[in-house]
Amino acid sequence: KKITQFEELKTEISIMSKQIGFNQNRKLKTYTIEDNPREIASLMRAEFESITKKLIIDKEIKNHNDEKSFLKNIISVCEYLNIFVFEFIDHSRKYEKTIKFNGFFTSPNLIAIKRNQKYMKREIFTLAHELAHFLINSEEIDDIEETYENGRTERWCNDFAFYFLLGKHSNTYEALEFSNVDNNLNRSEIRTLSENTYLSEYAFFTRLKIENRISNEDYNYIKSQIEARFKASEEARRAQIELENQLAVLKGEKPFRRGATAIKSKLFEEIVKLNYYQGKIDENQTRKLLKVNPKKTLDEVIY
Repeated sequence: KKITQFEELKTEISIMSKQIGFNQNRKLKTYTIEDNPREIASLMRAEFESITKKLIIDKEIKNHNDEKSFLKNIISVCEYLNIFVFEFIDHSRKYEKTIKFNGFFTSPNLIAIKRNQKYMKREIFTLAHELAHFLINSEEIDDIEETYENGRTERWCNDFAFYFLLGKHSNTYEALEFSNVDNNLNRSEIRTLSENTYLSEYAFFTRLKIENRISNEDYNYIKSQIEARFKASEEARRAQIELENQLAVLKGEKPFRRGATAIKSKLFEEIVKLNYYQGKIDENQTRKLLKVNPKKTLDEVIY
């Protein structure tokens, strides 16, 4: 159902683009899985950094200082390159089927990624992975796990995503010795690498496993430790929320927490607005496409 929604949206974007003469032509070269993903990742990282600097100078975006702003900036660069990126939120309730996939790419130029507020580095990795699918023009629905048991195309996309996000720290990573008890599994070094990049510690240990630089036993051990740490952190977060709600009730206040809001596609919004300005679509369709709150006037949103 969710995939169908985006397929229909892709068709609407194509129609609206033609109506206003917007050129959706591809701006990046198409590669194949015969190309070296690490080399392509290095080229793309340099390209993205160059465009990021330009967009900052033009005051289109700001310097990123956390995971959320980095994700937003990567999306902005993608859209500068005519790649539509949509973030969606899984609103499924406990009694409904949840959305199992983390993202997908649909040709020619639409990427959808699932919101992962609790583990944003996973969402960033998903976006980089789907960018890889765009680069090799391979449509796939992905349950992104930084795993070493994938098909050839998935391995190419995971390799690309890892080195794209590793960036200038590749030499530091490559210098790591075989992870074992003698060097405490390189935990300290990997923690520092994770803090200086937008890759998780899990991603680094999985990469070491792919490269046979850690044993199966040690990999499974460190994986279970990371999962336990994440679970404990999530339980602490939920306990804090519950405590805040209880305090609010004691004060006679109604517990309130703002619902998650998906990152919006600025490129999509501009195309919709131009279609409205030129009379190609009416107010109702514009409100629907931009998901305008019924309490707001359209002018409040588009001007």
